[in-house]
Amino acid sequence: QVEGGGPVLATELPHLSEEDKKTNVRLSCQIKVKQDIHIKIPEELFNVREYDAVVEKITDVSPRVKRVRFKLPEGEHIDFKPGQYIQIKAPLYEGSEADEEVFRAYSIASSARDKGAVELFVGFTGGIATTYVHKHLKEGDIVNLNGPYGDFYYKDDDMGPMLMIATGTGMAPILSILYHMRDNDIKRQARFFFGSKTPEDLFILDELAELEDELYDFKFMPTLSRVDESMGWTGDTGRVNDSIMKYVPDGEGAKYTAYLCGADRMIDSAVEALTSKGMPEDQIYYDKF
Repeated sequence: QVEGGGPVLATELPHLSEEDKKTNVRLSCQIKVKQDIHIKIPEELFNVREYDAVVEKITDVSPRVKRVRFKLPEGEHIDFKPGQYIQIKAPLYEGSEADEEVFRAYSIASSARDKGAVELFVGFTGGIATTYVHKHLKEGDIVNLNGPYGDFYYKDDDMGPMLMIATGTGMAPILSILYHMRDNDIKRQARFFFGSKTPEDLFILDELAELEDELYDFKFMPTLSRVDESMGWTGDTGRVNDSIMKYVPDGEGAKYTAYLCGADRMIDSAVEALTSKGMPEDQIYYDKF
C-alpha cells in the first residue's frame, strides 16, 4: 500500500516479515476498504498469465525427480526472468487427500528464450501435487498453469564472479540462469555447488558438462552427503556449506554474488558460510522451498 489501508491488522502480522512491514506490504485478503486507497503493484505481476498447456514430454531424470515439459497453446507465449517460478493446478484425482483443486509453485528450468514452453523438475515428496505429477500425469494431458512469479532471478547489472548453490530440484532456476548466460554470451565466472545424497541422485550431468564447454568460465561442483566406498564416488563429500568453506577463500566473499535455491536449512547454513567468508547479505539472492 501507499496510503489509505489503515494500520496493520493482527491477522496480518504472522505473515509479514520485518522488511514487509518497513516497505508497507499488506495482505489484501485481510484489509477492508473503508476509504480511498492507493496501492502499488509490482511491475512483474502484469506479466502473469494463465495457460492450458499440453504435457509434451515427461522424463525420469533420477529415481525421485521427473522433468516435465509443457507446451503452451498455439500463439501464446510466456515472458519470465531466469529464476522465476510458475504455478500448476493439481486437479482432484483418485486417492487425493484434497477436497478441491490446489495450486503448487515450481521453478522454471528452461531457457527464457523458449517462450512457447516451460520445463520443470518435480521431485516426489508424497504431497498432493507431486503425487499428481508422478503417479497420474501423462503426456498429452492438459494442465492449467499460471505465472510467472517471484523476485528471485538473475541480475543482469552485475558482471562479477558468481556462486550458484542448490540441492534437489533447486537445480531448476539455476539451470535457467545458466541457459540465460549461454544464450546471451555472458562472459562471467560461475561455480555451481550442488548438494545431493548419493550418485544416483545427481541428474542432467550431460547437460551440465555441455554448459561447462559452452560457457565462458563455468564449473559444476557436486558434493554428496551419503556415500560409501562401494559407490565409487571420487568427488567431494559433505554438504554444500562444506564446499563453500573449502573453495571460497577467506575474506574474499565480497567479490562474489550468490544465487541459492533449496530447502530452508540448506540456505540458512549456506548463507552463514558465505557471510563468514566476507560476503555481504545484499549480494546473496535465494529462493527457499
